[in-house]
Amino acid sequence: MQRGCHRLCSREYGPNVGSVKFPGSLNVDLVVPMSIGSVDGNTATFPVSDFSSRGPSACGRDGSFLIKPEVVAPGERIRSAALEGGYSVFDGTSFSAPYVSGAILLLKEAFPKLSGRQLALALYNSAKDLGPVGEDNDYGKGMINVGAAYNWLISQGNQPTAPVRATNDVIHIQSTPRVYGCDSKANFEVSFENSGADTLRSMDIIIRRDGQSAILYQNRWVGKLAPGKFTTYLLPPFTAPLGRYIVAVELSNPNGFADARSLNNLIKTYVSINSLPQLPDAAASANNVCFGSETLLKSNYQGEGTIRWFDKNTEGTLLRNWQFAGYWIMTAIPCFLRNSS
Repeated sequence: MQRGCHRLCSREYGPNVGSVKFPGSLNVDLVVPMSIGSVDGNTATFPVSDFSSRGPSACGRDGSFLIKPEVVAPGERIRSAALEGGYSVFDGTSFSAPYVSGAILLLKEAFPKLSGRQLALALYNSAKDLGPVGEDNDYGKGMINVGAAYNWLISQGNQPTAPVRATNDVIHIQSTPRVYGCDSKANFEVSFENSGADTLRSMDIIIRRDGQSAILYQNRWVGKLAPGKFTTYLLPPFTAPLGRYIVAVELSNPNGFADARSLNNLIKTYVSINSLPQLPDAAASANNVCFGSETLLKSNYQGEGTIRWFDKNTEGTLLRNWQFAGYWIMTAIPCFLRNSS
């Protein structure tokens, strides 16, 4: 194991006694490797999850070395990003272990000179006891508590490093592409925050296809954003390769300087680009229409194929598909036309 690194092990084989398997069963040290169990964080008593592996370790030794897992964290009904976009709810110790990774990262910011093992020991020794009194083979030491771990490290004579706001630092919050990119064009709505100490006046926005070094598109944002504030910027449409693929949108060079904390500058997202034309907006009936009633919408498109109706001109929700042109009765919501085929 490399110095300064710490391995977190996550395996689902519960609920039987001794169900923890390799590598989570290893016990080189009290927290090496550190096995993470799962609890239901949506229930006040934090019951251990059925799928969470139980100790003892099959590797022998005695006392705390034999007990597995070391600690637990929420792993049931966890809202998380889903493959190919959107969010869903998941179960698994694979969602418990990231809680512990994040806790160690927070402690590392406060105590940058301490090793991964020292920070893991802080979480281990400060965990909230659950289940039977004391360390056990369902919960280990118990639920992690970052605040308690922070105080435990101070009680051991460690002094935290005071946080310092970087001069030039931007946080990439979100980049949202069009759901359907027409005319071989793409554009993105980029949201970001000025986390630096100086007013943000310029920044480069660089877009690449995932895994490629060549720049697909580059744009410079120019404005005035005070420290601690955030804003949204709609990029001009740009020509992009056809198809559906992942792009990486990176924010860089705030105020012409290298970003002091660049790890939160890049977001990857799917984009769909096709060569079909974007049609003019639909013409609606001149009569007043109440919400929930019906109105007559007319498309200027006269060809064959499919018309897709959206509720907004960009970033809209697909409402309906129609296989022919002409007049249609639609419910009274603003509609726009895209993607004739």
